[in-house]
Amino acid sequence: MIIRIKKKKISNSLVLLFTVIFPIHNLCAQAYDYTGKDTKGIEDIVNDAVEQKDWRADAYERIDEYRKADLAITVKDASGRVLPNAEITIEQTDHEFPFGMVVNARVIAGVGETSDLFRKILPYFANKLCIENSLKQRNGPANEERTRGIFKWAKEHGFEIRGHNLIWPHGMYLPKDVETFVYGKTHTSYNEHIASEPLDLSEAQKEELRNMVAQKIADWAAKWDVPDWDVINEPRVNHHLMDILGKEVIVEWFKIAREHAVRPDAGLILNENRVISAGPEEYEENIKNYMGWIQLLIDNDAPITGIGFQARMNHDVSAEEIWRRINLFNKFGLPLSITEMQVQRRNDPSLKEYKKAELIERAMTLYFSHPMVDQIFQWDLMARGEKRNMDEEELSRAQMRAGRSLVWSDGSLKLNGKIYLWLINNHWRTNETVKTDEKGTVQLRGFKGTYKIGAKHNGQSIDLGTLQLPEGGYKTELTA
Repeated sequence: MIIRIKKKKISNSLVLLFTVIFPIHNLCAQAYDYTGKDTKGIEDIVNDAVEQKDWRADAYERIDEYRKADLAITVKDASGRVLPNAEITIEQTDHEFPFGMVVNARVIAGVGETSDLFRKILPYFANKLCIENSLKQRNGPANEERTRGIFKWAKEHGFEIRGHNLIWPHGMYLPKDVETFVYGKTHTSYNEHIASEPLDLSEAQKEELRNMVAQKIADWAAKWDVPDWDVINEPRVNHHLMDILGKEVIVEWFKIAREHAVRPDAGLILNENRVISAGPEEYEENIKNYMGWIQLLIDNDAPITGIGFQARMNHDVSAEEIWRRINLFNKFGLPLSITEMQVQRRNDPSLKEYKKAELIERAMTLYFSHPMVDQIFQWDLMARGEKRNMDEEELSRAQMRAGRSLVWSDGSLKLNGKIYLWLINNHWRTNETVKTDEKGTVQLRGFKGTYKIGAKHNGQSIDLGTLQLPEGGYKTELTA
């Protein structure tokens, strides 16, 4: 078997077309507090976290061990003498850990108040991005042009964008020419998609399909400079290509991704839904199925670097059960990525606003405390189809459809948005004002990330610059 892949040179000229789509107007978003200090309505959840009640005691021991490091700063004057009793401010400005947001391309690339507001508040919620559908290669050239504009904006604003995805191997999720080859048509509805069966292909046609898909993956991986890819999405229920070409074809796809990814060290992840977050009637079978795909990749030396969990909560899963399920995957020795976290009411009408906030705090604390979890992405920042002033019946219908966002369409925070911000911008940040000891030194244990350091001595405020607190800790001398 020979897979023929052509190498293509990708032009970056289209990026220039979209400089104009990101105006920032003066908005009143700042009427709302995105710093994590607004805890109105979630006081009991905050208190439980601060007091480390129940399962949280163990979780916060792990957080201290795996997400923090020791920082020691000695402050001297221009003559090299240490400055005892100087007041040092240590302000964390960003996390080393990726707290990501999956964004809608039309919203982030749009013109108007909603898009302006979205771009304005986004940095409070995330330090890494993913685009909902625009890095799925089914869409056409116009989608690619818009996506290049988003990449340009993200780079200018300090965000990296992870890749989702290289292949979604089933039905209407395939590139349209592949879909037509496999089914003899393109699907016009989801119901048609789930009921559809592939054509009976000859061996020659199967080989043609294999090469067609390989070329698609190679070209798409080479086109986008991303730190990591979901190479395959949702193989448990989306597997028609594997049915036709054999399960082992997924090994080829990972190897092609490694060969053609822009970055030689790009993460290559298998992504699946309803595993950690599955309901009681399906979780055992879903876990077994997912482990089978992972083991197949490992057994055949596929360059898989991570295991992805969409983690969309449609059920009230206990802390003990979340922890038990995620630990089942420790045996593979691979990083674990939370790729599409959300809480929605689709299957459980009891998941109203307060319960969603409880689940966000529960799930995020457990994920952040797990030493093998390397990123957490929330799916859907801003409300679509639901407004803060809806009556209960209207709101209930809207939330049953989605209701998963953190912010209302006017920028005001939902309860789940408040707890999310309280965790990442307040509770899991280190901001201290401390005095140097007789040796001119301050020592503390802080969350890994970027820090701004300042000093006050003899009534004078001094900017001591920024530093990174990495794994293993950091010890430095600064001159005031």
